[in-house]
Amino acid sequence: MVKTLFKISCLISLFATLSGCFVYDPTMEFLKQRYINTTAYFNTFYNARQAFSEAVDEVQKAKKEYQDKGQTDNKFVIPSTAKSAFNTSIEKNSKILGFYPTSKWVDEALLMIGEAYSYMGDDVKAERKYLELFAKYPTSDLIPEAKLWYGLGLLNQEKNDQGIKQLQDLIDQSKSSDSRIAGKAATALADFYYKNGTYDQALSYYTTSLDYVSSGDDKSLAYYQIGLCNDGLEKFKEAEESFSRAAEEGSTYSTIFRATFKIIEEKVKQKKYQDALEMISGLLNDSKNTEYFSKLNLEMANIYYKQGEIQKSIAQYCYVDTSFAKTDESARSYYALGNIFENDLVIYDSARTYYNKAKSEYAASKITADASEKANIFNKYAQLYTDMFKYDSLFSSAVQDLARLDSLGTRGFISVPPQKTTNLQDSTQFSPASDTTMVVNRDSLARLDSIARATFSKEVKTKQAYKDSMQRSIVRTKFDLAGLFFLEIQQPDSALYWYRNIIQHYPHSNYISRSYYSLAEILRSYKHAPQNEIDSIYRLIISKDPKSVYAQESRKYLGLPLQEQRKDSVTELFEYAETLADSQRYIDAIREFEQIAQQHNSSPITPKALYSAGWYYENALDNNDSAVAVYKKLLKLFPSSEFAGVVRTKVTIYDNDKKRIEMEKQIEQERKEQEKIKQATADSLNTQKKEQ
Repeated sequence: MVKTLFKISCLISLFATLSGCFVYDPTMEFLKQRYINTTAYFNTFYNARQAFSEAVDEVQKAKKEYQDKGQTDNKFVIPSTAKSAFNTSIEKNSKILGFYPTSKWVDEALLMIGEAYSYMGDDVKAERKYLELFAKYPTSDLIPEAKLWYGLGLLNQEKNDQGIKQLQDLIDQSKSSDSRIAGKAATALADFYYKNGTYDQALSYYTTSLDYVSSGDDKSLAYYQIGLCNDGLEKFKEAEESFSRAAEEGSTYSTIFRATFKIIEEKVKQKKYQDALEMISGLLNDSKNTEYFSKLNLEMANIYYKQGEIQKSIAQYCYVDTSFAKTDESARSYYALGNIFENDLVIYDSARTYYNKAKSEYAASKITADASEKANIFNKYAQLYTDMFKYDSLFSSAVQDLARLDSLGTRGFISVPPQKTTNLQDSTQFSPASDTTMVVNRDSLARLDSIARATFSKEVKTKQAYKDSMQRSIVRTKFDLAGLFFLEIQQPDSALYWYRNIIQHYPHSNYISRSYYSLAEILRSYKHAPQNEIDSIYRLIISKDPKSVYAQESRKYLGLPLQEQRKDSVTELFEYAETLADSQRYIDAIREFEQIAQQHNSSPITPKALYSAGWYYENALDNNDSAVAVYKKLLKLFPSSEFAGVVRTKVTIYDNDKKRIEMEKQIEQERKEQEKIKQATADSLNTQKKEQ
């Protein structure tokens, strides 16, 4: 191609030299136009290839950083700048196909377009280009490469049988002619099986790939993946050996350290704790590992905990979260401390403190969602205890006030003197003037006495109503606390304590049937109590509250005939809303569900109505913002309901994703600002150089 361009340029130069001596010559004009067309074609293809190469280099660099950080649980996303370069390459290669359809680089243009789409995750568009290449250029040297990408695309589209066959055939076709392609095809199949948890098949293909790769880094990666497969198969000794080979083959320190750290983890799984700690100490003594000190110290704390050295692990976790603040490792340390105080030391106030620190320490950490959920649980726990003590104090105060009023009795009222009895026979004893005064005073005192008695009675009623209200609040709080222990903290013994407390001290409360029913559920599901003990509780519910929903559920469990119940208005409204949803009138159905929640907030159906409204927002209308708003209302109004337990994790994940997206936008904005500053600085320097 270069020689051709050289010849054409010589002819054009000759033409330019002689053009002053000759008039228009069609031959020379043809040569000139051909040169211009060829140059434009070459430049277009060159720029397309350049953009593609730059994009691939950037993706590979980003992927290596992604692997070195060990964040392989999160999906890899190509950088936005690489995506832009791929689109530029597609645009320019498309011009080649449109304007130069017979040129010798069309097959390469087709492959580049296909690969660009593959990198960007558009496997359907990529597939069209590969099939076009197969049809038009079946003998092209690029066919094996295209078949590799085509097979990967089939797997990505979940056309698994076709994709597996495509890649297996490619291994057979290429193992003697192109070991690079054979190795990549084997690795692709291994990655597919590993992703799907079929570790034995993944292990086989990773091992096969070793026969075809030559570079140390490729071998290191293959051994690393073999180690992961062995780990998945719980062959920890074999995994350790594979990671050792990965470290030996690696050429960069980040690759070597990543494999070395996995060796430590495999030793821990084999309970070789002392060996693992010695390896960590050795790495901490090497200044090359400064950037990994937080990770190493965190693993040391984890090992202490696994050894059962609780106090030593607490001290080490505290060292991590103070020495490496605002990192993923410090967030994990806070979360680990929360777990220790929750499960090992059972000091819930401290657990709450550490979970709250963990959730806000490092937003991008994988534990942030779990930490937020735990923090919410123990914040609720603390609030319930605070409320309970507050209500108990107010209740005691109301009891004392009633006792004081009771002790006053009638002693606090004005005593009206009895009507004076006169002796009519003794006229000297009768005084009309004094008798009139006495009657007037007696009437006034009677009125005062009546007012005092009414005031006293009203005060007693008010204090009694207040005392009853505080008692209901105490019972409700204890019931919510029992539900929290049962459903969220998952401490059935503590839940049993509070349910029994309600049954013993508040036998006439509105929560008594629910408490008995929950008690039976715990005894049946967690304590495996004798059947006759559980049955007796269900029979007790039926006898005490025969028309309740809990009595109906108890009959079901005991195999007794169900009692026919009249539907209440709320049930009918709920069923009407469900009918609307069945007819795909989702907006109308949601409106009905939300109206139930608004107008009947004390009905046991209301939590289900709120959940249904959120569910249809989420799944029928694909409106996650509205769904989360409804779910949050459900969590606020009915935190201990079964439906709250279903949506709590969804809400936490949604909120964390929102924070993560905002954080990524902020980071991207800061990066762009830095790029602008760099570009402005470079432009300024270039201007100065030109002026000089």
